[in-house]
Amino acid sequence: RCLEEYNSQHGNCNVPQTWKEHPPLGTCVDKQRTPKRLGKLPQEQVEGFQGIGFVWNPNNATWEEIFYSRPVEEEYSWHREASRGVR
Repeated sequence: RCLEEYNSQHGNCNVPQTWKEHPPLGTCVDKQRTPKRLGKLPQEQVEGFQGIGFVWNPNNATWEEIFYSRPVEEEYSWHREASRGVR
């Protein structure tokens, strides 16, 4: 739930490990990646994270993975603002 809220506010699930607003969330997110990489994270959890646009390896993520993990309405909002010259 906290990760979904972070995603809706920031447009991604890349919570910094040292995020001051909710420090346990950054630690929790980081701790999910190792078991996934080792094949030890239950498939239901993998699918749940992927369902909200979680990027398993942000260091190797392609631009497209990050771009397409953003909510569609945010993409259109950015486009409308850019076309009006708003940044």
